[in-house]
Amino acid sequence: MSNLNRRINTIEKQLSVGQHTRPSQSPMILCVQRRRSKSEPTVNPEGLGAFETWLTYQEQLYADQKANAEHLKENPFALPKMIVIVLDADKELKARKGERR
Repeated sequence: MSNLNRRINTIEKQLSVGQHTRPSQSPMILCVQRRRSKSEPTVNPEGLGAFETWLTYQEQLYADQKANAEHLKENPFALPKMIVIVLDADKELKARKGERR
């Protein structure tokens, strides 16, 4: 009988029965660049530097990370939601000039 109990305990340890772990994955960040029609003037995005340094990128990232933290607080065993950031060179230029509305 003790041999059977030992086997059951070994299998339960391998399967982690009754133990819940929180996923340790960080959210995936997806960047989408907005394309404008040919008639609209556009800014060259390469002249603005790396996307990670953009003000609009940082604002969107911070807002989505805050929303993800709230989501994970309410659902502790859920996976973090994917963060989608829309990159727009014209909006970034306005944000840098202080014309952001």
